[in-house]
Amino acid sequence: MFGDSFVVDRRPSFSSYKEVFTDYKTGLFFLNSLLLAFLTTTLSTILGIFTGFLFGKTDLPFKGIYRILFLVPFIIPSYIYGLAWADLLGKTGLLNNLISGIPFVTADMISSFMYSAFGGAMVLGLSFFPVIMLIAEGSFSRVGTHMEESGLIFEGRGRVITKVLLPLAAPGIFSGMLIVFILTLSEFGVPFLLDIKVLTTQIFTQFSAFYNEKAAVALSIPLVCVTVSLMVVERIYLKGRSFEALGRGTNTRTYKYLLGRWKIPCVIACCLILAVVVVFPLVTLVMDSWSLDAYKKAFLLTRQSIMNTLVFGVVGASLITLLGLAIGYFSEKARIYIGKGMEFSMVMLFAIPGTVIGVGLIRLWNRPDGFSQFVYGSFIIIIIGYVARFAPIAARTMADSYRQVPNNLVDAAEVAGAGWWRLKGKILIPLVGSGIMITWLLSFIFCVGEIGTTILVYPPGQETLPIALFTVMANSPTNVVAAVSVLLVVIVLVPVGMFLGIIHLVRTRLCWF
Repeated sequence: MFGDSFVVDRRPSFSSYKEVFTDYKTGLFFLNSLLLAFLTTTLSTILGIFTGFLFGKTDLPFKGIYRILFLVPFIIPSYIYGLAWADLLGKTGLLNNLISGIPFVTADMISSFMYSAFGGAMVLGLSFFPVIMLIAEGSFSRVGTHMEESGLIFEGRGRVITKVLLPLAAPGIFSGMLIVFILTLSEFGVPFLLDIKVLTTQIFTQFSAFYNEKAAVALSIPLVCVTVSLMVVERIYLKGRSFEALGRGTNTRTYKYLLGRWKIPCVIACCLILAVVVVFPLVTLVMDSWSLDAYKKAFLLTRQSIMNTLVFGVVGASLITLLGLAIGYFSEKARIYIGKGMEFSMVMLFAIPGTVIGVGLIRLWNRPDGFSQFVYGSFIIIIIGYVARFAPIAARTMADSYRQVPNNLVDAAEVAGAGWWRLKGKILIPLVGSGIMITWLLSFIFCVGEIGTTILVYPPGQETLPIALFTVMANSPTNVVAAVSVLLVVIVLVPVGMFLGIIHLVRTRLCWF
């Protein structure tokens, strides 16, 4: 597809790129994409570091409950949040009516904010901050206790936090920021919903409205270049330090900062964050759909889509996890050079927007007859799209899990004569079991909410619930749209809750025995 973008009428040509890059609107779309990613990453980083520090390094009450509830925004697809906040801050929204009572603030100003890069950044920042929260919490917890205690002998807590704790946890936090930045660059659902002019929406427009796939590919090049550059910088300068033990060795104790008189303000702050990221959006959707007839219509419109979403999500997550298990091993533990090449290929794939992947799959599989047409006309094309989009995340997650396994264990097993299958089955897989479960869970969440690739490649009769939601938005009243959104939230949260419950039950039984 990339090579074909340089061919016009069977002759080498740069006309597609000239057409795109000489249009001043392309520069505006690119700047909007960077602005959206920068603002989203900034908001996610502020919330993520604050909550990660509270959960990992303080005696905050009820932090286990807060931690679970703060994961809800990441579990639910971001465009559902966009839909809820658009309803809250739209011209007739409840929060719009309350805020517009402030002097010099009008309903139009609030509505304009919502349907801009700033409003999109707010939605995506609230959706993605749990990524940085979890990574920051882990990075803070792994800082060597002796380093903080030594610093506290000479300096106060504030100086130790800013001069010791944050610098040591910075590699992990930077890795989380990078993930959020890239996820935002490739985001399609929220910009499309809020009518934000970024490159991903224009790629979709060029292909679906103008059937100009060469221009769509050309528009993706700036995003690919930015993403690859950032990931290369992270790889060169951090070299995996994000997941090192940071000097703690076998010591599992972490230094805790007592909040004292700051305990109540921190609890209030967490309650306010919880209200903004969970209560307001979900209550809005439930109130808008508060009608049995709305849910009945929503179910009749989407019953096949619900089944498709669950089946495709389970199949896609399982295949992605298996692929990530293999690529992660070759990247971190195999003594062959191919592992690094596979990892770089995953980086390249991660950099490509979902809409471009959809265009590429159409070019590859849309053939007149034979096996290609069978794949293109069935749900298999959707599964391939899931794998193409999210295998890089699974590979990176599993590589990080393999990285935590000491090499001396692998060396000892090889010296003892253990074969490859025995090494994997008896040593590596049990030690990275939690990483496998996390990878599957993340893959399932991403697959169920995927829209950028699926909207281009899904065959007739194979619509997923996100596709059905966007269709309902164009043809149904608000209460039915809200009901479909609630159904999608339930479809994501219930399996995830059951999965986490099973994990907790298994761990509890193992600890009891």
